[in-house]
Amino acid sequence: MTLKVLRHHLMVGMLALTSSYFSPAINAHETVGSFEGSIYYSKLEPGRWSGQEDAHIPEVTIEKGEKGLKVTVVTPHPMKGFEHYIVKHVLIDKDFNVLGEKMFNPTKEFEPKSEFAFEGAPYSGVLFVVSICNKHDAWVTTINTGGEEAQTVGNSNR
Repeated sequence: MTLKVLRHHLMVGMLALTSSYFSPAINAHETVGSFEGSIYYSKLEPGRWSGQEDAHIPEVTIEKGEKGLKVTVVTPHPMKGFEHYIVKHVLIDKDFNVLGEKMFNPTKEFEPKSEFAFEGAPYSGVLFVVSICNKHDAWVTTINTGGEEAQTVGNSNR
Protein backbone atom coordinates (compact mmCIF):
# COMPACT_ATOMS: atom_id res chain seq x y z
CA MET A 1 0.00 0.00 0.00
CA THR A 2 1.42 3.38 -0.96
CA LEU A 3 1.84 6.37 1.30
CA LYS A 4 -0.73 8.18 -0.83
CA VAL A 5 -3.37 5.50 -0.11
CA LEU A 6 -2.54 5.55 3.62
CA ARG A 7 -2.91 9.33 3.70
CA HIS A 8 -6.26 8.95 1.93
CA HIS A 9 -7.52 6.56 4.63
CA LEU A 10 -6.39 8.94 7.35
CA MET A 11 -7.94 11.98 5.70
CA VAL A 12 -11.30 10.26 5.23
CA GLY A 13 -11.40 9.44 8.94
CA MET A 14 -10.25 12.88 10.02
CA LEU A 15 -12.76 14.61 7.74
CA ALA A 16 -15.57 13.17 9.79
CA LEU A 17 -14.01 14.36 13.01
CA THR A 18 -13.21 17.88 11.79
CA SER A 19 -16.36 18.56 9.82
CA SER A 20 -17.38 21.33 12.24
CA TYR A 21 -14.47 23.39 10.91
CA PHE A 22 -16.05 23.40 7.45
CA SER A 23 -19.62 23.91 8.74
CA PRO A 24 -19.36 26.03 11.90
CA ALA A 25 -23.13 26.59 12.04
CA ILE A 26 -23.65 22.87 12.61
CA ASN A 27 -23.20 21.38 16.07
CA ALA A 28 -19.91 19.47 15.94
CA HIS A 29 -21.25 16.44 17.79
CA GLU A 30 -24.31 16.21 15.54
CA THR A 31 -22.07 16.43 12.48
CA VAL A 32 -19.75 13.69 13.71
CA GLY A 33 -22.75 11.48 14.48
CA SER A 34 -24.14 12.00 11.00
CA PHE A 35 -21.01 10.43 9.48
CA GLU A 36 -21.03 7.43 11.80
CA GLY A 37 -21.43 4.22 9.82
CA SER A 38 -20.55 5.83 6.49
CA ILE A 39 -17.24 7.72 6.71
CA TYR A 40 -16.08 6.37 10.04
CA TYR A 41 -17.34 3.34 11.92
CA SER A 42 -18.24 2.34 15.47
CA LYS A 43 -19.50 -0.61 17.46
CA LEU A 44 -23.12 0.36 16.86
CA GLU A 45 -22.66 1.70 13.34
CA PRO A 46 -20.24 -0.62 11.51
CA GLY A 47 -21.75 0.32 8.15
CA ARG A 48 -20.34 -1.64 5.24
CA TRP A 49 -17.91 -3.36 7.63
CA SER A 50 -20.61 -5.12 9.65
CA GLY A 51 -19.09 -8.18 11.33
CA GLN A 52 -15.66 -6.51 11.65
CA GLU A 53 -16.42 -4.64 14.88
CA ASP A 54 -14.66 -6.96 17.34
CA ALA A 55 -11.28 -6.57 15.64
CA HIS A 56 -11.46 -2.84 14.95
CA ILE A 57 -13.05 -0.99 17.87
CA PRO A 58 -10.34 0.75 19.89
CA GLU A 59 -10.42 -0.36 23.53
CA VAL A 60 -9.53 2.48 25.89
CA THR A 61 -8.23 2.44 29.45
CA ILE A 62 -7.88 5.69 31.35
CA GLU A 63 -5.83 5.99 34.51
CA LYS A 64 -5.90 9.16 36.58
CA GLY A 65 -3.01 9.67 38.93
CA GLU A 66 -1.19 12.36 40.85
CA LYS A 67 0.96 13.17 37.83
CA GLY A 68 -1.89 13.41 35.33
CA LEU A 69 -3.81 11.25 32.92
CA LYS A 70 -2.65 8.11 31.11
CA VAL A 71 -4.65 6.83 28.14
CA THR A 72 -3.96 3.34 26.81
CA VAL A 73 -5.46 2.27 23.49
CA VAL A 74 -5.50 -1.30 22.21
CA THR A 75 -7.13 -2.50 19.03
CA PRO A 76 -7.67 -6.29 19.11
CA HIS A 77 -6.57 -6.65 15.51
CA PRO A 78 -3.90 -8.93 14.03
CA MET A 79 -0.87 -7.28 12.47
CA LYS A 80 -0.26 -9.20 9.24
CA GLY A 81 2.60 -7.17 7.89
CA PHE A 82 1.68 -4.53 5.35
CA GLU A 83 -1.07 -6.83 4.03
CA HIS A 84 -3.56 -6.01 6.84
CA TYR A 85 -2.80 -3.99 9.95
CA ILE A 86 -3.73 -1.06 12.18
CA VAL A 87 -1.99 1.97 10.72
CA LYS A 88 -2.48 4.46 13.51
CA HIS A 89 -4.17 5.48 16.76
CA VAL A 90 -5.24 9.11 17.17
CA LEU A 91 -6.63 10.95 20.22
CA ILE A 92 -8.83 13.97 19.48
CA ASP A 93 -10.38 16.32 22.04
CA LYS A 94 -13.90 17.76 22.13
CA ASP A 95 -12.76 20.72 19.98
CA PHE A 96 -11.29 18.31 17.41
CA ASN A 97 -7.66 19.07 18.27
CA VAL A 98 -5.26 16.17 17.90
CA LEU A 99 -3.88 15.41 21.37
CA GLY A 100 -1.69 12.50 20.34
CA GLU A 101 -1.08 9.90 17.70
CA LYS A 102 0.97 6.80 17.16
CA MET A 103 1.76 5.16 13.83
CA PHE A 104 2.51 1.45 13.75
CA ASN A 105 5.12 -0.44 11.78
CA PRO A 106 3.52 -3.86 11.20
CA THR A 107 6.90 -5.50 10.60
CA LYS A 108 8.11 -4.50 14.09
CA GLU A 109 4.97 -4.06 16.21
CA PHE A 110 2.76 -7.09 16.61
CA GLU A 111 0.09 -5.55 18.82
CA PRO A 112 -1.59 -2.23 18.01
CA LYS A 113 -1.20 -0.67 21.45
CA SER A 114 -0.41 2.93 22.28
CA GLU A 115 -0.01 4.90 25.49
CA PHE A 116 -0.46 8.63 25.87
CA ALA A 117 0.51 10.52 29.05
CA PHE A 118 -0.83 13.96 29.90
CA GLU A 119 1.06 15.44 32.83
CA GLY A 120 -0.13 18.29 34.99
CA ALA A 121 -3.81 19.17 34.91
CA PRO A 122 -5.32 16.16 33.14
CA TYR A 123 -7.54 16.57 30.12
CA SER A 124 -11.18 16.36 31.13
CA GLY A 125 -14.06 15.94 28.72
CA VAL A 126 -14.96 14.09 25.55
CA LEU A 127 -12.15 12.21 23.87
CA PHE A 128 -12.46 10.63 20.42
CA VAL A 129 -10.18 7.61 20.07
CA VAL A 130 -9.55 6.63 16.45
CA SER A 131 -8.08 3.37 15.19
CA ILE A 132 -7.28 3.27 11.48
CA CYS A 133 -7.09 -0.05 9.60
CA ASN A 134 -5.46 -0.18 6.19
CA LYS A 135 -8.39 -2.23 4.81
CA HIS A 136 -11.38 -1.35 7.00
CA ASP A 137 -11.01 2.42 7.48
CA ALA A 138 -11.36 4.52 10.66
CA TRP A 139 -13.11 3.24 13.81
CA VAL A 140 -14.01 5.50 16.72
CA THR A 141 -14.69 5.03 20.41
CA THR A 142 -15.91 8.10 22.27
CA ILE A 143 -14.94 8.46 25.94
CA ASN A 144 -15.76 11.05 28.59
CA THR A 145 -12.70 11.48 30.79
CA GLY A 146 -14.45 13.76 33.30
CA GLY A 147 -15.50 12.67 36.78
CA GLU A 148 -13.98 9.94 38.90
CA GLU A 149 -14.20 7.23 36.23
CA ALA A 150 -13.96 7.54 32.48
CA GLN A 151 -17.22 6.65 30.76
CA THR A 152 -17.99 5.64 27.23
CA VAL A 153 -20.44 8.15 25.74
CA GLY A 154 -22.17 9.08 22.52
CA ASN A 155 -23.13 7.00 19.52
CA SER A 156 -19.91 5.05 19.34
CA ASN A 157 -20.75 2.62 22.15
CA ARG A 158 -24.28 2.98 23.54
